[in-house]
Amino acid sequence: MIKVKYRLKEYRLKNKLTQVEIASKLSCTQRAYSRYENHERSIPIEYLVLLSRIYNVTIDDLLDIEEN
Repeated sequence: MIKVKYRLKEYRLKNKLTQVEIASKLSCTQRAYSRYENHERSIPIEYLVLLSRIYNVTIDDLLDIEEN
């Protein structure tokens, strides 16, 4: 089984951005973004693509994948 954990907060803080700023760039609410960052909802692939561009990293870098 593969476990996926987003590294969204890590990259956001590293780039000194707020949840509101990232949510604005994704055209979603801060509450929705918070749920992605806190693993309460799955993040849409199109958001992963945008975030990878914002942070200048690969989508693989945004995901922390562990195989059990």
